[in-house]
Amino acid sequence: MRSGNSDGNALVREKLRRLTERIMVPLLATIVKQGVDEGAFRVDSPNETATVLVSLMEGFQQKATDLFIARQAGTVSLEVVKRSVAANTEAFERILGIPKGSITSQRRANPAFLVWLRKGRSNGSNHPGRNLTKSYGSKRGISEVSFEVQEGEVFGFLGPNGAGKTTTIRTLMALLRADSGTATIAGLDCWKRSLEIKRLVGYMPGARGSIRT
Repeated sequence: MRSGNSDGNALVREKLRRLTERIMVPLLATIVKQGVDEGAFRVDSPNETATVLVSLMEGFQQKATDLFIARQAGTVSLEVVKRSVAANTEAFERILGIPKGSITSQRRANPAFLVWLRKGRSNGSNHPGRNLTKSYGSKRGISEVSFEVQEGEVFGFLGPNGAGKTTTIRTLMALLRADSGTATIAGLDCWKRSLEIKRLVGYMPGARGSIRT
């Protein structure tokens, strides 16, 4: 079996890193520029800021994965995990020039590594998830995830592989049905009125999946 640190795998990781940056930097730069225009962020160059943020996210994702594995093995304390998340969060806030505490953590996610970046004006709200829970056999995908998105708000969430990001989105898009909890977008039930919701939102899956019609 080839080592995960072999030259071949290192080359693959570098290619993936470059691909991620090529896709993510322009998208994030657009979000940052919107924040600057609205007076939410204080940065000189949205493009340069986006490049730094993507690099920071990549580093944190690997660190979060290592912490998750260590936490599952019982080799690190929850306090160490909290300090790591807090340090990364403060770095984001400093780079964006926003007050400390502007970025909040979704505490009930499984695992507790989902970081929510929130900005924008509050003109009303949607409630995408309330106590959403989904299991795959004996394995729990998400556990009692609850969050609210304000109208006009840019709302993103980050986390390592297995944190529950894809499961959450697929549940909102009715590609998966939650075991318990509720989800609504624009006041519409995500499962019962999924076709109407699909006319209102755009969704680009990272892997193949069947669209419920």
